Amino acid sequence: MPQIARRHTFPAAGLCARPRRGFTLIETIIASGMAALVLGVAAAVFAAVYSTLERQADWRGRVLPAADAVDRLALDLACAVAPHALESNLFLLRQALLPGRVEPDSSLRFHAALPPAAGMPPERARLAEIRYFLDDREPGGAPALIREARLFSGGRAAPEPAERQCLARGLDAFRVQVFGGGWSNEWNALSFDELPASARIFIRVSSARGAGPREFQTEVAIPAGIEIRPPGR
Repeated sequence: MPQIARRHTFPAAGLCARPRRGFTLIETIIASGMAALVLGVAAAVFAAVYSTLERQADWRGRVLPAADAVDRLALDLACAVAPHALESNLFLLRQALLPGRVEPDSSLRFHAALPPAAGMPPERARLAEIRYFLDDREPGGAPALIREARLFSGGRAAPEPAERQCLARGLDAFRVQVFGGGWSNEWNALSFDELPASARIFIRVSSARGAGPREFQTEVAIPAGIEIRPPGR
């Protein structure tokens, strides 16, 4: 039998193509969940970085200056002297309760031999009257530890105003004790040769982030106040 050729017909292009469709509900839920997960991780990383930066700023702004203030006062006390050439020579330590404070804070005034200026020989050490006290009038309202130094020349104070430095802010407590046969919170030495033998320094500063207070303390000897007796006496 003769072969009959079969004609194959093909549908027009696009007639059998699958129609386009949008996202299904399950796909939308999965995509939303993944987006929320990514945003949650990013938010956690941002919060951790922000908290770290805030702690570093708090450390640089409050904690570190308080520790440096203890070291600075200890250095000044170690250099305390009782020069005979001055008209008013004294070592004065007092305690007073500032407005709004729960505990009394210390203030002190004494004379110290400061290191010579840069490039000057050691024998050109400078004599200055040093004051340490808390001042609640500094910007920010929190009590700040102030150091004032007034240079002396020829037995008299220099006419220039005292050099004023704000060493630390936001202090909760600033206390100094001195030893002269026993520890005392106050000292009033009007004689030329009466200086305490050592001192204790205590500073407490609160954290701006509420992480709890930090305390710094040290004890320093005052060589000019230590009586050296010859052997056998």
